[in-house]
Amino acid sequence: MNSAHLIKLYTVYFLLTVIGLGAGAAALSALFDVEIGGSLGIVTVILPSMLVGHRYAKRWESRPPNGYAWRLTAVFTLINIGLGLCGALVFVGVMFGWQEISAIMSEFASGYLLAIAAVMFLIYWLAGRFFFGFGAKNQLKSVAEKAARAAKDQNQP
Repeated sequence: MNSAHLIKLYTVYFLLTVIGLGAGAAALSALFDVEIGGSLGIVTVILPSMLVGHRYAKRWESRPPNGYAWRLTAVFTLINIGLGLCGALVFVGVMFGWQEISAIMSEFASGYLLAIAAVMFLIYWLAGRFFFGFGAKNQLKSVAEKAARAAKDQNQP
């Protein structure tokens, strides 16, 4: 398992998370008239990062090296933001018209929105890094607990 595989895996987990959250939000809205705000967006960072961290630890039986984890989660963040932005642009284009996209993009060029984008990148990167390591740690802890239970069971008459 190399970085390219982990990046592909993250992308698949990200897309599945987005689809699942979208379907769940639509179902809640249709069935219970409950609107889910944009705060669930961070889940699209947390869940895929944690799952990829889990897979990393399962394969390599160790936590990822610190520098490697920071670099890899920076790529994860770029994927998350890039695919999220593309999806948002398509949504806006379909729902409100394609000319609305140019208005949004012209506003984005202002320093204010670029500053917000930089802060969002930092938040997503930090969350991704934390949960990538957290997923790996939990996988290793689970394996250690299973081994301890198996050893305990073998030692009992």
